[in-house]
Amino acid sequence: MRRQYVLAAAIFALLTLVFTWPLAPNLDRAVSDPGDPLITIWILDWDWWGTLHQPLSLFHANTFHPAKYSLAYTENLYGIAVLLFPLRAAGVGPVVAHNLALLAGIAFCGFGAFVLGLHLTRSFAAGLAAGVFYAFVPFRFVHLSHVQHAWGGWLPLMLYALLRYAEKPSWKRGALFAALFVMNGLSNIHYLLFGAFATAVTAALLVPRKAWRELALPLLAALVALAPFLYPYAAVQKLYGMQRGHDEVLRYSAVPSDWLFDPAEPERKLHPGALALIVSALALVVARRERAKLALAVLWIAIGFAGSLGLHFVFHEFLFGGVPGFRAIRVPARWAVIAYIGMAILIALFTAAIRHRRLRWLVPLAFAIGLWTAPVRWYLLDPETPAVYRWLARQEVSAVMELPVETLRFGHHPLFDLA
Repeated sequence: MRRQYVLAAAIFALLTLVFTWPLAPNLDRAVSDPGDPLITIWILDWDWWGTLHQPLSLFHANTFHPAKYSLAYTENLYGIAVLLFPLRAAGVGPVVAHNLALLAGIAFCGFGAFVLGLHLTRSFAAGLAAGVFYAFVPFRFVHLSHVQHAWGGWLPLMLYALLRYAEKPSWKRGALFAALFVMNGLSNIHYLLFGAFATAVTAALLVPRKAWRELALPLLAALVALAPFLYPYAAVQKLYGMQRGHDEVLRYSAVPSDWLFDPAEPERKLHPGALALIVSALALVVARRERAKLALAVLWIAIGFAGSLGLHFVFHEFLFGGVPGFRAIRVPARWAVIAYIGMAILIALFTAAIRHRRLRWLVPLAFAIGLWTAPVRWYLLDPETPAVYRWLARQEVSAVMELPVETLRFGHHPLFDLA
Protein backbone atom coordinates (compact mmCIF):
# COMPACT_ATOMS: atom_id res chain seq x y z
CA MET A 1 0.00 0.00 0.00
CA ARG A 2 2.80 2.44 0.83
CA ARG A 3 4.40 1.79 -2.55
CA GLN A 4 1.11 2.68 -4.21
CA TYR A 5 0.98 5.97 -2.30
CA VAL A 6 4.58 6.82 -3.20
CA LEU A 7 4.02 5.94 -6.86
CA ALA A 8 0.81 7.98 -7.00
CA ALA A 9 2.49 10.97 -5.36
CA ALA A 10 5.30 10.80 -7.93
CA ILE A 11 2.82 10.56 -10.81
CA PHE A 12 0.88 13.61 -9.65
CA ALA A 13 4.05 15.59 -9.06
CA LEU A 14 5.20 14.85 -12.60
CA LEU A 15 1.79 15.57 -14.12
CA THR A 16 1.61 18.88 -12.25
CA LEU A 17 4.92 20.00 -13.73
CA VAL A 18 3.64 19.08 -17.19
CA PHE A 19 0.21 20.69 -16.80
CA THR A 20 1.66 23.95 -15.45
CA TRP A 21 4.63 24.17 -17.83
CA PRO A 22 6.66 26.40 -18.11
CA LEU A 23 6.26 27.38 -14.45
CA ALA A 24 8.97 25.01 -13.21
CA PRO A 25 11.92 26.74 -14.95
CA ASN A 26 10.58 30.17 -13.90
CA LEU A 27 9.86 29.66 -10.22
CA ASP A 28 11.58 32.90 -9.22
CA ARG A 29 9.53 35.18 -11.47
CA ALA A 30 6.39 33.57 -12.94
CA VAL A 31 2.87 34.32 -11.66
CA SER A 32 -0.50 33.85 -13.31
CA ASP A 33 -1.14 37.62 -13.38
CA PRO A 34 0.13 40.79 -11.66
CA GLY A 35 -2.82 40.92 -9.25
CA ASP A 36 -3.91 38.38 -6.64
CA PRO A 37 -0.69 36.29 -6.75
CA LEU A 38 1.20 39.30 -5.40
CA ILE A 39 -1.25 39.48 -2.50
CA THR A 40 -0.87 35.80 -1.68
CA ILE A 41 2.93 36.03 -1.94
CA TRP A 42 2.82 38.82 0.64
CA ILE A 43 0.47 36.83 2.91
CA LEU A 44 2.72 33.77 2.89
CA ASP A 45 5.75 35.98 3.48
CA TRP A 46 4.04 37.82 6.32
CA ASP A 47 3.03 34.51 7.96
CA TRP A 48 6.69 33.53 7.97
CA TRP A 49 7.98 36.87 9.27
CA GLY A 50 5.17 37.39 11.75
CA THR A 51 5.54 33.92 13.25
CA LEU A 52 9.19 34.63 13.98
CA HIS A 53 8.83 38.23 15.18
CA GLN A 54 5.32 38.75 16.58
CA PRO A 55 3.47 35.43 16.81
CA LEU A 56 0.92 36.72 19.32
CA SER A 57 0.06 39.64 17.02
CA LEU A 58 0.19 37.78 13.71
CA PHE A 59 -3.05 39.29 12.43
CA HIS A 60 -1.86 42.85 13.07
CA ALA A 61 -0.01 42.82 9.77
CA ASN A 62 2.09 45.56 8.19
CA THR A 63 -0.72 46.91 6.00
CA PHE A 64 -3.47 49.52 6.35
CA HIS A 65 -1.88 51.22 9.36
CA PRO A 66 -3.30 51.96 11.94
CA ALA A 67 -6.15 49.48 11.35
CA LYS A 68 -6.28 46.36 13.51
CA TYR A 69 -6.34 42.73 12.37
CA SER A 70 -5.41 43.68 8.82
CA LEU A 71 -4.40 40.11 7.93
CA ALA A 72 -8.07 39.21 8.41
CA TYR A 73 -9.02 41.40 5.45
CA THR A 74 -8.20 38.38 3.29
CA GLU A 75 -7.33 34.68 3.61
CA ASN A 76 -4.54 34.07 6.15
CA LEU A 77 -3.15 30.96 4.35
CA TYR A 78 -1.35 29.89 7.51
CA GLY A 79 -1.77 26.18 6.87
CA ILE A 80 0.06 26.59 3.55
CA ALA A 81 2.68 28.95 4.95
CA VAL A 82 3.67 26.67 7.82
CA LEU A 83 4.52 23.91 5.34
CA LEU A 84 6.86 26.36 3.62
CA PHE A 85 8.71 27.34 6.80
CA PRO A 86 11.54 24.81 6.31
CA LEU A 87 12.11 26.20 2.79
CA ARG A 88 12.07 29.79 4.04
CA ALA A 89 14.52 28.86 6.80
CA ALA A 90 16.79 27.39 4.12
CA GLY A 91 16.80 30.72 2.27
CA VAL A 92 14.12 30.13 -0.39
CA GLY A 93 12.62 33.46 -1.46
CA PRO A 94 8.93 34.40 -1.23
CA VAL A 95 8.14 34.11 -4.96
CA VAL A 96 9.79 30.70 -5.27
CA ALA A 97 8.06 29.54 -2.07
CA HIS A 98 4.70 30.66 -3.42
CA ASN A 99 5.18 28.83 -6.71
CA LEU A 100 6.34 25.68 -4.99
CA ALA A 101 3.20 25.88 -2.84
CA LEU A 102 1.10 26.23 -5.99
CA LEU A 103 2.68 23.17 -7.59
CA ALA A 104 2.52 21.14 -4.38
CA GLY A 105 -1.11 22.09 -3.84
CA ILE A 106 -2.23 20.92 -7.28
CA ALA A 107 -0.33 17.64 -6.92
CA PHE A 108 -1.78 17.23 -3.43
CA CYS A 109 -5.30 17.59 -4.86
CA GLY A 110 -4.60 14.64 -7.11
CA PHE A 111 -3.12 12.62 -4.28
CA GLY A 112 -6.03 13.35 -1.93
CA ALA A 113 -8.62 12.25 -4.49
CA PHE A 114 -6.47 9.21 -5.32
CA VAL A 115 -6.50 8.10 -1.67
CA LEU A 116 -10.28 8.49 -1.52
CA GLY A 117 -10.81 6.66 -4.83
CA LEU A 118 -8.43 3.86 -3.85
CA HIS A 119 -10.20 3.40 -0.53
CA LEU A 120 -13.61 3.14 -2.18
CA THR A 121 -12.62 0.82 -5.02
CA ARG A 122 -9.34 -0.93 -4.07
CA SER A 123 -8.20 -0.13 -7.60
CA PHE A 124 -5.03 1.87 -8.27
CA ALA A 125 -6.22 2.87 -11.74
CA ALA A 126 -9.57 4.02 -10.35
CA GLY A 127 -7.89 6.13 -7.70
CA LEU A 128 -5.59 7.57 -10.33
CA ALA A 129 -8.54 8.48 -12.56
CA ALA A 130 -10.26 10.27 -9.67
CA GLY A 131 -7.05 12.11 -8.84
CA VAL A 132 -6.30 13.23 -12.40
CA PHE A 133 -9.79 14.65 -12.75
CA TYR A 134 -9.81 16.43 -9.38
CA ALA A 135 -6.29 17.85 -9.70
CA PHE A 136 -6.63 19.19 -13.24
CA VAL A 137 -10.32 20.05 -13.52
CA PRO A 138 -10.60 23.42 -15.35
CA PHE A 139 -11.68 25.07 -12.07
CA ARG A 140 -8.15 24.53 -10.78
CA PHE A 141 -6.66 26.57 -13.61
CA VAL A 142 -9.23 29.33 -13.31
CA HIS A 143 -7.80 29.79 -9.81
CA LEU A 144 -4.08 29.71 -10.53
CA SER A 145 -3.95 33.21 -9.02
CA HIS A 146 -5.38 31.88 -5.73
CA VAL A 147 -2.92 29.47 -4.17
CA GLN A 148 -5.45 28.58 -1.46
CA HIS A 149 -7.74 27.03 -4.08
CA ALA A 150 -4.87 24.88 -5.29
CA TRP A 151 -4.87 23.32 -1.83
CA GLY A 152 -8.09 21.36 -2.17
CA GLY A 153 -6.49 18.05 -1.24
CA TRP A 154 -7.55 18.25 2.40
CA LEU A 155 -11.23 17.90 1.41
CA PRO A 156 -11.14 14.39 -0.15
CA LEU A 157 -8.78 13.29 2.62
CA MET A 158 -11.29 14.55 5.21
CA LEU A 159 -13.98 12.46 3.55
CA TYR A 160 -11.63 9.47 3.44
CA ALA A 161 -10.87 9.84 7.16
CA LEU A 162 -14.57 10.19 7.96
CA LEU A 163 -15.41 7.03 6.01
CA ARG A 164 -12.73 5.11 7.86
CA TYR A 165 -14.06 6.38 11.15
CA ALA A 166 -17.61 5.37 10.23
CA GLU A 167 -16.34 1.86 9.39
CA LYS A 168 -14.60 1.47 12.75
CA PRO A 169 -14.77 4.36 15.25
CA SER A 170 -11.59 4.91 17.23
CA TRP A 171 -9.69 7.76 18.88
CA LYS A 172 -6.92 7.43 16.29
CA ARG A 173 -9.29 7.78 13.35
CA GLY A 174 -11.18 10.59 15.03
CA ALA A 175 -7.90 12.42 15.62
CA LEU A 176 -6.90 11.94 11.98
CA PHE A 177 -10.12 13.57 10.79
CA ALA A 178 -9.68 16.42 13.26
CA ALA A 179 -6.08 17.03 12.15
CA LEU A 180 -7.16 17.18 8.50
CA PHE A 181 -10.01 19.49 9.50
CA VAL A 182 -7.54 21.89 11.11
CA MET A 183 -5.18 21.93 8.14
CA ASN A 184 -8.08 22.46 5.75
CA GLY A 185 -9.31 25.36 7.85
CA LEU A 186 -5.87 26.96 8.09
CA SER A 187 -5.33 26.66 4.34
CA ASN A 188 -8.61 27.99 2.95
CA ILE A 189 -11.52 29.58 4.79
CA HIS A 190 -13.88 28.86 1.89
CA TYR A 191 -13.04 25.17 2.13
CA LEU A 192 -13.34 25.30 5.93
CA LEU A 193 -16.98 26.39 5.59
CA PHE A 194 -17.81 24.19 2.60
CA GLY A 195 -16.01 21.13 3.95
CA ALA A 196 -17.47 21.50 7.43
CA PHE A 197 -21.00 21.49 6.03
CA ALA A 198 -20.46 18.58 3.62
CA THR A 199 -18.70 16.36 6.16
CA ALA A 200 -21.23 17.24 8.89
CA VAL A 201 -24.10 16.05 6.68
CA THR A 202 -22.12 12.93 5.75
CA ALA A 203 -21.27 12.17 9.37
CA ALA A 204 -24.90 12.59 10.41
CA LEU A 205 -25.88 9.93 7.87
CA LEU A 206 -23.02 7.48 8.41
CA VAL A 207 -21.86 7.65 12.03
CA PRO A 208 -24.08 5.87 14.59
CA ARG A 209 -25.27 7.98 17.52
CA LYS A 210 -23.36 5.86 20.00
CA ALA A 211 -20.06 6.30 18.12
CA TRP A 212 -19.69 10.09 18.18
CA ARG A 213 -17.49 10.46 21.26
CA GLU A 214 -14.19 9.52 19.58
CA LEU A 215 -14.97 12.02 16.80
CA ALA A 216 -16.62 14.83 18.73
CA LEU A 217 -13.86 15.36 21.28
CA PRO A 218 -11.02 15.57 18.72
CA LEU A 219 -13.21 17.95 16.69
CA LEU A 220 -13.69 20.13 19.75
CA ALA A 221 -9.91 20.28 20.12
CA ALA A 222 -9.67 21.16 16.42
CA LEU A 223 -12.06 24.08 16.86
CA VAL A 224 -10.03 25.31 19.83
CA ALA A 225 -6.90 25.18 17.65
CA LEU A 226 -8.65 27.13 14.89
CA ALA A 227 -10.18 29.73 17.20
CA PRO A 228 -7.17 32.12 17.25
CA PHE A 229 -7.25 32.14 13.44
CA LEU A 230 -11.00 32.71 13.19
CA TYR A 231 -11.55 35.30 15.90
CA PRO A 232 -9.85 38.12 13.93
CA TYR A 233 -12.44 37.73 11.15
CA ALA A 234 -15.26 38.21 13.65
CA ALA A 235 -13.36 41.17 15.10
CA VAL A 236 -12.96 43.02 11.80
CA GLN A 237 -16.61 42.45 10.96
CA LYS A 238 -17.56 44.06 14.26
CA LEU A 239 -14.98 46.85 14.09
CA TYR A 240 -15.34 47.83 10.45
CA GLY A 241 -18.62 46.28 9.31
CA MET A 242 -16.87 44.05 6.82
CA GLN A 243 -19.34 41.79 5.07
CA ARG A 244 -20.40 41.07 1.53
CA GLY A 245 -23.27 42.88 -0.08
CA HIS A 246 -26.17 41.08 -1.73
CA ASP A 247 -25.51 42.44 -5.23
CA GLU A 248 -21.84 41.49 -5.18
CA VAL A 249 -22.54 37.92 -4.06
CA LEU A 250 -25.34 37.60 -6.58
CA ARG A 251 -22.90 38.50 -9.36
CA TYR A 252 -20.70 35.54 -8.44
CA SER A 253 -23.58 33.10 -7.91
CA ALA A 254 -23.68 30.49 -10.64
CA VAL A 255 -26.64 29.53 -12.78
CA PRO A 256 -27.19 25.91 -13.95
CA SER A 257 -25.90 26.65 -17.45
CA ASP A 258 -22.49 27.57 -15.98
CA TRP A 259 -21.97 23.84 -15.42
CA LEU A 260 -22.37 23.17 -19.14
CA PHE A 261 -21.04 26.30 -20.86
CA ASP A 262 -18.33 28.82 -20.01
CA PRO A 263 -19.82 32.20 -18.99
CA ALA A 264 -18.07 35.54 -19.43
CA GLU A 265 -17.35 35.76 -15.69
CA PRO A 266 -14.27 33.56 -15.01
CA GLU A 267 -15.25 32.89 -11.39
CA ARG A 268 -18.36 31.10 -12.64
CA LYS A 269 -16.57 28.78 -15.08
CA LEU A 270 -17.61 25.50 -13.49
CA HIS A 271 -17.85 23.19 -16.53
CA PRO A 272 -15.85 20.07 -15.51
CA GLY A 273 -15.43 18.89 -19.10
CA ALA A 274 -17.60 16.70 -21.32
CA LEU A 275 -15.66 13.55 -20.45
CA ALA A 276 -16.26 14.03 -16.73
CA LEU A 277 -19.99 14.53 -17.25
CA ILE A 278 -20.27 11.46 -19.49
CA VAL A 279 -18.24 9.18 -17.21
CA SER A 280 -20.12 10.39 -14.13
CA ALA A 281 -23.44 9.60 -15.79
CA LEU A 282 -22.23 6.17 -16.93
CA ALA A 283 -21.06 5.36 -13.41
CA LEU A 284 -24.65 5.54 -12.20
CA VAL A 285 -25.40 2.63 -14.54
CA VAL A 286 -22.28 0.44 -14.61
CA ALA A 287 -21.65 0.71 -10.85
CA ARG A 288 -25.31 0.49 -9.80
CA ARG A 289 -24.51 -2.32 -7.35
CA GLU A 290 -22.42 0.13 -5.30
CA ARG A 291 -25.52 1.93 -4.08
CA ALA A 292 -24.06 3.35 -0.88
CA LYS A 293 -21.00 4.74 -2.64
CA LEU A 294 -23.10 6.15 -5.47
CA ALA A 295 -25.36 7.80 -2.90
CA LEU A 296 -22.33 9.37 -1.23
CA ALA A 297 -21.13 10.76 -4.55
CA VAL A 298 -24.56 12.11 -5.46
CA LEU A 299 -24.85 13.72 -2.01
CA TRP A 300 -21.62 15.67 -2.46
CA ILE A 301 -22.54 16.62 -6.02
CA ALA A 302 -25.92 17.87 -4.83
CA ILE A 303 -24.37 19.94 -2.02
CA GLY A 304 -21.73 21.45 -4.30
CA PHE A 305 -24.16 22.19 -7.11
CA ALA A 306 -26.78 23.72 -4.82
CA GLY A 307 -24.17 25.82 -3.04
CA SER A 308 -22.67 27.07 -6.30
CA LEU A 309 -26.01 28.65 -7.23
CA GLY A 310 -25.45 31.08 -4.37
CA LEU A 311 -28.21 33.63 -3.98
CA HIS A 312 -30.10 32.10 -6.89
CA PHE A 313 -31.13 29.24 -4.61
CA VAL A 314 -32.41 28.96 -1.06
CA PHE A 315 -29.53 26.73 0.13
CA HIS A 316 -26.69 29.27 0.10
CA GLU A 317 -29.16 32.12 0.54
CA PHE A 318 -30.07 30.71 3.96
CA LEU A 319 -26.41 30.22 4.92
CA PHE A 320 -25.56 33.73 3.72
CA GLY A 321 -28.31 35.26 5.78
CA GLY A 322 -28.17 33.24 8.97
CA VAL A 323 -24.94 31.28 9.51
CA PRO A 324 -21.77 33.03 10.79
CA GLY A 325 -18.93 33.10 8.29
CA PHE A 326 -20.90 32.63 5.09
CA ARG A 327 -21.54 36.36 4.70
CA ALA A 328 -17.81 36.75 4.01
CA ILE A 329 -18.00 34.50 0.93
CA ARG A 330 -17.80 36.61 -2.20
CA VAL A 331 -17.99 33.76 -4.73
CA PRO A 332 -20.54 31.04 -3.90
CA ALA A 333 -19.67 29.40 -7.23
CA ARG A 334 -16.62 27.98 -5.46
CA TRP A 335 -18.92 25.48 -3.73
CA ALA A 336 -18.29 23.54 -6.96
CA VAL A 337 -15.21 21.97 -5.37
CA ILE A 338 -17.52 19.82 -3.23
CA ALA A 339 -19.34 18.62 -6.34
CA TYR A 340 -16.02 17.80 -8.02
CA ILE A 341 -15.21 15.42 -5.17
CA GLY A 342 -18.52 13.67 -5.75
CA MET A 343 -17.72 13.44 -9.45
CA ALA A 344 -14.26 12.07 -8.64
CA ILE A 345 -15.96 9.29 -6.69
CA LEU A 346 -18.19 8.47 -9.66
CA ILE A 347 -15.17 8.44 -11.97
CA ALA A 348 -13.38 6.03 -9.63
CA LEU A 349 -16.43 3.75 -9.46
CA PHE A 350 -16.79 3.76 -13.24
CA THR A 351 -13.12 2.87 -13.69
CA ALA A 352 -13.27 0.08 -11.13
CA ALA A 353 -16.35 -1.37 -12.85
CA ILE A 354 -14.33 -2.09 -16.00
CA ARG A 355 -13.69 -5.83 -15.86
CA HIS A 356 -10.39 -5.90 -17.74
CA ARG A 357 -7.85 -4.30 -15.44
CA ARG A 358 -5.57 -3.16 -18.24
CA LEU A 359 -8.43 -1.29 -19.87
CA ARG A 360 -8.97 0.65 -16.63
CA TRP A 361 -5.79 2.57 -17.32
CA LEU A 362 -7.42 4.14 -20.35
CA VAL A 363 -9.65 6.23 -18.07
CA PRO A 364 -6.93 8.22 -16.24
CA LEU A 365 -5.07 8.49 -19.56
CA ALA A 366 -8.17 9.87 -21.27
CA PHE A 367 -8.65 12.44 -18.49
CA ALA A 368 -4.99 13.47 -18.64
CA ILE A 369 -5.27 14.05 -22.39
CA GLY A 370 -8.69 15.68 -22.22
CA LEU A 371 -7.80 18.12 -19.45
CA TRP A 372 -4.30 19.03 -20.66
CA THR A 373 -4.04 22.71 -21.65
CA ALA A 374 -0.31 23.47 -21.28
CA PRO A 375 1.69 25.48 -21.98
CA VAL A 376 0.26 28.07 -19.59
CA ARG A 377 0.94 31.73 -20.31
CA TRP A 378 2.62 33.04 -17.16
CA TYR A 379 3.26 36.67 -16.28
CA LEU A 380 6.95 37.27 -15.56
CA LEU A 381 7.99 39.50 -12.67
CA ASP A 382 11.27 41.33 -12.28
CA PRO A 383 12.98 39.20 -9.60
CA GLU A 384 15.12 42.12 -8.44
CA THR A 385 13.85 44.21 -5.51
CA PRO A 386 13.56 47.89 -6.52
CA ALA A 387 16.29 50.05 -5.03
CA VAL A 388 13.77 52.29 -3.29
CA TYR A 389 12.39 49.34 -1.34
CA ARG A 390 15.87 48.25 -0.28
CA TRP A 391 16.51 51.78 0.92
CA LEU A 392 13.17 51.96 2.70
CA ALA A 393 13.87 48.72 4.55
CA ARG A 394 16.85 50.39 6.24
CA GLN A 395 14.86 53.36 7.51
CA GLU A 396 13.21 53.67 10.91
CA VAL A 397 9.64 54.61 10.05
CA SER A 398 6.33 53.64 11.61
CA ALA A 399 4.15 53.93 8.51
CA VAL A 400 4.55 54.45 4.78
CA MET A 401 2.01 55.30 2.09
CA GLU A 402 2.77 54.40 -1.50
CA LEU A 403 1.13 56.53 -4.18
CA PRO A 404 -0.84 56.27 -6.38
CA VAL A 405 -3.34 54.20 -4.41
CA GLU A 406 -5.82 52.05 -6.30
CA THR A 407 -8.96 51.63 -4.20
CA LEU A 408 -10.59 48.24 -4.65
CA ARG A 409 -14.07 48.18 -3.17
CA PHE A 410 -15.27 44.81 -1.95
CA GLY A 411 -18.58 44.50 -0.13
CA HIS A 412 -19.12 47.42 2.21
CA HIS A 413 -15.46 48.24 2.79
CA PRO A 414 -12.73 49.38 0.37
CA LEU A 415 -10.02 47.32 2.08
CA PHE A 416 -11.78 43.97 2.42
CA ASP A 417 -10.83 41.14 0.05
CA LEU A 418 -11.44 37.54 1.01
CA ALA A 419 -10.05 36.51 -2.37
